[in-house]
Amino acid sequence: MRAGRRFPFLPTLPLTAQALSGEVEQYLTPQALLSSSMARNTFLESWVAAGERDQSAMVGYLRNIQAEHGATTAFFVSDRTGRSYHLDGVIKPVSPSDPNDRWFYRAQASADPFEVNIDRDTADPNRVTAFTNFRVLDKAGGFIGSIGLGMDVRELARELNRYQARYGARVLLVTHAGQVVLSPGADSGVTLKEVSGLAPHASRILNQPATSLQFPHGEGELFVNSRQIPELGWVIVVLQQNDPSTAALLPILAQNLLITDKLTGLLNRTDIDTLFARLVKDALRRQERLAVILFDIDFSS
Repeated sequence: MRAGRRFPFLPTLPLTAQALSGEVEQYLTPQALLSSSMARNTFLESWVAAGERDQSAMVGYLRNIQAEHGATTAFFVSDRTGRSYHLDGVIKPVSPSDPNDRWFYRAQASADPFEVNIDRDTADPNRVTAFTNFRVLDKAGGFIGSIGLGMDVRELARELNRYQARYGARVLLVTHAGQVVLSPGADSGVTLKEVSGLAPHASRILNQPATSLQFPHGEGELFVNSRQIPELGWVIVVLQQNDPSTAALLPILAQNLLITDKLTGLLNRTDIDTLFARLVKDALRRQERLAVILFDIDFSS
């Protein structure tokens, strides 16, 4: 990070990105592990090889998984027939011409075992769901379909909102390809390069395990902290624009802490009460926590 001025909120950014990535992993990693187990179930290969004749067997399997683990939905899409099986049966065949089915054809052509994406639920278009899509392979390693679970992202979005309010920052969940898949703000659906100020830094953010950046932006400076979540194939990006009025308080704080007593010439805290009131007012306005440490260094009892 560039040397120079320091701001009261700067140390929170790395901690914020780390805490948020932990929250996202805790929310979605168990789902990914379960989807992986589903993909390895020998029932799938046998059922597909038998011609997918007993559709109720697949629907029953998905319902049992969903009920046992509390997922929002469960699904299997067959590469052989293109049928999309959900809890209520076959929704519709997938089609290369349908933009909503692009995820399946990415899975078909991918070397990666799985993909996590956030999208409208085919079974319920009003619901936004985080899907964990695992490739299902036969004994010879051939692709026979994609299976996985979906979790309603409203709770995850609420958690991101809470962090944004607490730290006064913007939070983006981004794929390694640079697509913003979830943000409580207006950034969802855009690419990282389209987020104001990030175009020159997008490649670094997407390709490094963690980044910490500071650069001029607007009337002040923008602080960026990012961290990759390898288990999900995502990057979490935390953005915070400095508040010039808050930044101006730090030099004042240093000046007041070093002010001298007019009578004795010794260091004291004559003006700290006034400054402290200003800091409290600003912390309340920004809905941030404020901590103060006082040291008594004259060894008096």
